[in-house]
Amino acid sequence: MRLVALIALSLGGCGFRVAAGTGDAGGFDATVDSSDGPLPDSDQPDAALPWGTPALVGFLGDDPTATGDLLELIFNSSNDLWVVTRTNVSDSWGTPALITQLSTSFDETTPEITFDGLTMTFSSNRPGGQGGHDLWMSTRVSRNAAWQTPVVLADLSSTTGDSAATLSEDALMVAMVRTLGGNDLYIATRLTAALVFGPPQPLAELNTSGHEGSTMLSGDKLMLCFDSLRSGNGDIYCATRATPTSTFDTPMLMPFSDPAALDADVWLSPDKRVALWSSTRSGSFQIWQATR
Repeated sequence: MRLVALIALSLGGCGFRVAAGTGDAGGFDATVDSSDGPLPDSDQPDAALPWGTPALVGFLGDDPTATGDLLELIFNSSNDLWVVTRTNVSDSWGTPALITQLSTSFDETTPEITFDGLTMTFSSNRPGGQGGHDLWMSTRVSRNAAWQTPVVLADLSSTTGDSAATLSEDALMVAMVRTLGGNDLYIATRLTAALVFGPPQPLAELNTSGHEGSTMLSGDKLMLCFDSLRSGNGDIYCATRATPTSTFDTPMLMPFSDPAALDADVWLSPDKRVALWSSTRSGSFQIWQATR
């Protein structure tokens, strides 16, 4: 479940659907602030670089996810999945288009696309799942091809609610969110990409008694970013670890998170130097970007 959905639930008891007045309720703002420009050179250690000033990307919506080359951006609006593209990272984004192969009259939320752009997971309450919002996956043979009919990820779904499943680069680990009396972070693993995942395990070192949601697992499995209400407001945190099998260190509040706004649904580029997320700092949920 997304942070914005949790807020909607607490205000109106309406589950995953976002209440009127949030980013999911409206259309698009096609204004794009491209002041961040192209991707930075990748020859400097990312940990040594500070994050720049956040810039408004635009689009009324949330749950941004992108291909590794930052030429294709997918997000959720009005509980459907939308895509917007561009030719170069220095270009402005085009006009969003509904992903008709994946959107239905039911909820489709928390899209997570792999860096190569060929696999996407999302959460939906469409028929055929295990109950509530389940995790679904679709693939395509190329970036120009249509998305194939999605299949439910029965090994990762439950009868409560599951969302925000991000795969590691080798597809052997997935971070996700599960709702069991509250939103918590989980990780599941498998030995090969041909096998199903083992039972998702809660990340006790990162979960609190409040909300944690919208996972972003780095391709190397060494960083996990998420949004949380632990500080009393919606903020973005990231935690690192020494190896893919170690526990995560204490999560750190990200400097681009605004304590006066609701920030959620963070995405990180493969080099961990471009961040996209949704925020209310402009008055409604829109997509923002920061680079380092």
